[in-house]
Amino acid sequence: MLGLGEIFVIFLLFFAVILVARYQAKRICPDCGLVVRGSVSSCPDCQRAFHSQSSSNQKG
Repeated sequence: MLGLGEIFVIFLLFFAVILVARYQAKRICPDCGLVVRGSVSSCPDCQRAFHSQSSSNQKG
């Protein structure tokens, strides 16, 4: 039988998994408005290329 502590830990793990899945890195294409998950370099719908934010922050 599970105690109150074990149930609380299971609930916290479940809640953490839900939050991570919901707030994964997302990009919204400015041309067509498609929400793209993951690290793709272009929109699969309209083929607009996404610029990486790390290269735009470099000075030079």
